[in-house]
Amino acid sequence: MTLSRTMVGFPALVVLLATLICFGNSLGGEFVADDYLVVVGNTAIQSFASIPRLFTQSFLFNYPEHGLYRPLSNVSFAINYLFGELNPFGYHLFNLLIHALNGLLVYLLAQEYTGRGTLALSASLLFVAHPVHTEAVSNIAGRPEMLAAAGVLLAWLFHTQERLPHRHWFSSAAYFLGLLAKESAIVLPGVLILADYCARRPSSSKYSAKDLYKYAGYFLVTALYLAIRVAVLNRIGDSVAATVFKDASLQTRILTMSLAFVRYFKLLIWPRELMALYDFSVIPLTPRITLPVAFSMIIIAGIVSVGVWCLWRRRFAAFAILFFFVTISPVSNLVFPTGILIAERALYLPVLGICLLAAGVFAKLFERNLAWRAIALSCLILILSAAAVRDYSRNADWFNQVAYLRGLLRTLPDSPLTPRTLEELGARLAVKGEYNEALGHLKRALELRPNSVDAAYNAALMLERLDRRDEALKYLEDAARMSPGDVEIRNYYASALLRGNQLDRARVELEAVIAMKPDIAEAHNSLGIVYTKQQLYEKARAEFEAALKIRPDDANAINNLQLLK
Repeated sequence: MTLSRTMVGFPALVVLLATLICFGNSLGGEFVADDYLVVVGNTAIQSFASIPRLFTQSFLFNYPEHGLYRPLSNVSFAINYLFGELNPFGYHLFNLLIHALNGLLVYLLAQEYTGRGTLALSASLLFVAHPVHTEAVSNIAGRPEMLAAAGVLLAWLFHTQERLPHRHWFSSAAYFLGLLAKESAIVLPGVLILADYCARRPSSSKYSAKDLYKYAGYFLVTALYLAIRVAVLNRIGDSVAATVFKDASLQTRILTMSLAFVRYFKLLIWPRELMALYDFSVIPLTPRITLPVAFSMIIIAGIVSVGVWCLWRRRFAAFAILFFFVTISPVSNLVFPTGILIAERALYLPVLGICLLAAGVFAKLFERNLAWRAIALSCLILILSAAAVRDYSRNADWFNQVAYLRGLLRTLPDSPLTPRTLEELGARLAVKGEYNEALGHLKRALELRPNSVDAAYNAALMLERLDRRDEALKYLEDAARMSPGDVEIRNYYASALLRGNQLDRARVELEAVIAMKPDIAEAHNSLGIVYTKQQLYEKARAEFEAALKIRPDDANAINNLQLLK
């Protein structure tokens, strides 16, 4: 089947409209979470002339141990930076357009294999609207997942175009670009073999040497990519230290991931509870078989069995079911341990399987008669509307860092990372002037981690801004006690003691601060004030003069020195 403008035009508009409805509110978002690492702090993308260098370094050039090689994704960020520097709108718009493109590619592929426009368009709309995509689409750092999926889908589409000259060259090139966007594109050969097998008649499902030869180009591209990856990173996967399972045994990985796969199934069916981070507080590390693990393994085995059984009965259903397992395999932690336990962005391409199943059911009902058509259409509209509402609400959690941190606390209250999340949220709220809420989060952080210097210090700052100086002094004392070598904290603590007229304690602290770092003009000036109040005028004069030697234009030291004359 060849592609025509009339075949593409209307579905493209519908898919683009659906994308805007579901994710349009993300366009006003800021940089969030990993965006600071891969965009804001990524100086390599801030010069278009440095693009060749992106192909010779790790995706996270400051963290090469993570084994990430995604130069094409970095190039896309560099293009964004070229046109808008660090204006997040352009980055979000780029993400939306890629997602819409992928939705259109899904339509074209479904149309290619089934010839049923109803099924193809419904599969595309379900794919575009699925709420599990919010992490990949609304979070700028999720772009590599979408670019890799675009490479896979485009290569797959070229693979089906038998009348297109040099189609295998085009397909291999698209596959290679997908691999350069993210490692997850490596699933393409498996997808093509499964798709071609399921597209055959059951009576002619055996492969000849000639049939297998057409996949040779993809395996050569894979080998080339892996060779480049090893040359740049000196490894194929993550280092052991960067993996979520670290030194866990294969048995532990299998048992734990059985629970993770069931969680994936829940997210595919209806992602009521979406999380930005999954750790062992959500999916427990499981070295031995437990009842939940056994139950999970039975579910997985049952789904796989149904998929295999459908190979002889319902090829379309078989493909949709087995497609999930093929495409999720890179992050299964079974072959290679990875840096994630479970991630919603990892479902970006695998979610297509359940979208195809649902679209198949919808198309069958739609094509029966007028009554069933009305029922099917009503159900599809209801599902898409619910998905759009869920997308809209979840996009808000990716709107800015404060919303993101609040979302983490809401969905991960018992995570080991909760104290740090509370601390960061408190600090960011303080910048926004929301001192009472900031103080509440910082106090909660100290309850969970009493030895946190930053939380104690920031809580003291909030209390001072709220004019609760006596309480602030207690937190400052704790911070100074926990961090005796921190000159900044000790100096601020001394200043607070001075403001509270606790002269002897302030003197001890200030003398200690100056002993640690003699070039702090503020400390000399404060100590001079203490000496003045204690009527030690010569010592006071010496401290004010010392402050002026460090900072000759220090107005406070100048005024204090004049008062002594």
